[in-house]
Amino acid sequence: MNFYLKVLLLTLSTVLIQHFSRFFYIVQGWGNSLLKHYPGDCHVVSGFSTYGSEDMTLLPDGKVLISSGMFGLQPNFDYSKSQAKGIIYIMDTNKSFTSVEKLDVVGWPESAHFEPHGIHYWEHQNKSVSVFVILHMPEVVARFTYDGRKTLTLSKVYEDKQLFRDLNGIFVTSEDSFYVTNIFHARHQVQPLMMALETVLYLPWASVVYVEGTHRIAATTGLFLANGIVGTDKYVYVASKDGVQVYTKNLDHSLRKFKTIPIHIGSVDNLKLDDDGNLWVGCQPRLAELLQYFNDFLHLKCSSTVIRVKDPTGVAEVESVFVDDTSLIQASSVAIYTNRKLLIGSIVDKMVVCDVNYLSGRY
Repeated sequence: MNFYLKVLLLTLSTVLIQHFSRFFYIVQGWGNSLLKHYPGDCHVVSGFSTYGSEDMTLLPDGKVLISSGMFGLQPNFDYSKSQAKGIIYIMDTNKSFTSVEKLDVVGWPESAHFEPHGIHYWEHQNKSVSVFVILHMPEVVARFTYDGRKTLTLSKVYEDKQLFRDLNGIFVTSEDSFYVTNIFHARHQVQPLMMALETVLYLPWASVVYVEGTHRIAATTGLFLANGIVGTDKYVYVASKDGVQVYTKNLDHSLRKFKTIPIHIGSVDNLKLDDDGNLWVGCQPRLAELLQYFNDFLHLKCSSTVIRVKDPTGVAEVESVFVDDTSLIQASSVAIYTNRKLLIGSIVDKMVVCDVNYLSGRY
């Protein structure tokens, strides 16, 4: 064999060995110890009848809206034959943190699949609220008018067959504009082999899309597993496999990289901001455990972690606030901190609420 060909093959072999060694190290969660701890007493929230409490949004009046029903994660789930319907729940934290109620959804076709995922809101000048929800199969964002009580009425549907690939998180910036993440470039539930390749080969094909009316742009690309997204007037935070990516906004609403907040954990999921500007991050600490859980979540279990990031645009401090070893909740996906309570949602499991009796530093 030619000497240079041998060198080339040896080099490629070395690179592949390094890549897959790193992949299995990260996926298995080696080095991520699970020391169970809660910030105070925790209990399960009642009132759920569907799978999960995947994402939540806290409205200005203290009500929390929760998306539930990620049916597509079931093994061998057939969208063409299913009549399954997801649900948007509401919790009024002014009254109680112990239970939720179902919201009525008006205007969505009865025959259409309804699988809510990412959720956020916009408060208008007259204090009315529009609620934006990511829906799967097809990939769309639906805008609803919320009546302030128990009804969401469909007002608009945003579609883009080219840029909406596998939508996950949403950050609303006006009554007709928002950022959404594509966790994969492969299309949701349509290209499973491509999704697997993106994961195993660490392909940075995830993206963030900006939508304003009929205008759409790819705000940023080159991400790996872009998940939750949240922001302020100046900054946009995006969850990815490497941690939290922090961006500033350009005049055309594209995003400019500001910095990365490393979070060395299995999977970084949804992001929320509290009143003090701290980030709250729902996580699954071991990626391999999560992937196995998706194969049979009715019988398997998956551990959970909630992290707080103080001063995310300055000298960020990362603090583990909640770790569960599967005894209370499976695969935490989102956390909201309000009134010294921590609401924790899950991908396809229950929702819990914890008293927050301690946090490092001021809170």
